[in-house]
Amino acid sequence: MKFSDLIESIACKFGDSALDPRASQICIPVPALSTRYLLQNEGFFLGKIVHLVGEEASFKSTFALELARWHLNALGYGIIFETETRPVHDIQKAILKDEERYWCFSCTSLDQWQLGILQAIKTFNESSEHYPLCIVVDSLLGCNAEDTIKRHEEEGALSARFSTESRAIADFLRSNVNKLLGTLITLCFVNHKKVRQAAGAYWAAPPVVTSLGGSEPRFYASYEFLLSRASESRTSINSLYNHEVSFRVQKNTFGIQDFELRCPIKFITKDGCLVDVEFDWHTATINLLTTDRAVRPPFSAAVKKRIREICDIQARSAGSKGTYYYCDQLGVPSSEAMPAHELGLLIEQNPEILSELYSVLNIRRRYMYNPQISLEENRKASVEFEKTYTADITNCETCSQEETSD
Repeated sequence: MKFSDLIESIACKFGDSALDPRASQICIPVPALSTRYLLQNEGFFLGKIVHLVGEEASFKSTFALELARWHLNALGYGIIFETETRPVHDIQKAILKDEERYWCFSCTSLDQWQLGILQAIKTFNESSEHYPLCIVVDSLLGCNAEDTIKRHEEEGALSARFSTESRAIADFLRSNVNKLLGTLITLCFVNHKKVRQAAGAYWAAPPVVTSLGGSEPRFYASYEFLLSRASESRTSINSLYNHEVSFRVQKNTFGIQDFELRCPIKFITKDGCLVDVEFDWHTATINLLTTDRAVRPPFSAAVKKRIREICDIQARSAGSKGTYYYCDQLGVPSSEAMPAHELGLLIEQNPEILSELYSVLNIRRRYMYNPQISLEENRKASVEFEKTYTADITNCETCSQEETSD
């Protein structure tokens, strides 16, 4: 028997080959360089699970909607399963805006959102039209989360209900996570965690975390973000609420582990109504490239030097307007200094500078979903992109080694 015949017989009986075009690396675009550094990839992977964890009021639900917004921007859709008694419809409208491309369902039990996810995947696989879809479950165990943790810490024991639901979540993920392979569906699970940290050991040791729903969600998630509220302020004149959210990252994919990135977030109101919510990723980009407080652990001296060679961003005071920034490589002299958001947006318009920064910041190039072609064509194109990109990287490394030896 030929080896190719053997492989074909195995695939027919036991599943698809790992080299099947369905096992592709399709991404959708993300807003800014800071977002790409957070993901350590040029785009956001589809067909994956994302796990958002943190204490109450740490912007978990808000960031889940931000993920959904990326899918809508890529001509996709969003589905939100609310299991808590306080849906945030005003925030949904402020972030997602297009109400015809996302839907919110209220769930009172685990089986409702689980069956909803399975139905979405089944419909996706049977449909002739495919599109990016973000499914948010907010949250895994609903409004009992904080009460459950408190009881566990005080009494050391929990009711059978908690263990039964945790087991149900674990069994659901074990049985169905493989169905995401090759789809354009993202599952975003919002969860609650109680984080405890020894005094003075914020960066010396990882936090002690109590999980809800067991450890299963984090094992199946390509990214786990631990969110916390870093700072906040209010400008009453413009009805502008400024916050800063901290993302601590663990992942089962490309890039460094266990680092933290901070991003400003603005809640804008008018006549007492919330009209817009903005994650200011462009300001986060400037903070990332210019200050140590934006990322932990901070960059090494060698990385900082290389960043300055590529994009030497300088700051100056603009009086009551705050701090403005300028950069010769971006064609912005000191006399034309601008706010951080505008300069961060200008970086996005300079692909050569972005490419060099990707190399320094360890950001991997990825294939971006093209809505103009079919899913199968996207899969094949992503496989070819990975082959070409890997070959180019290998050739560059070979040339560098030869130049060094010469």
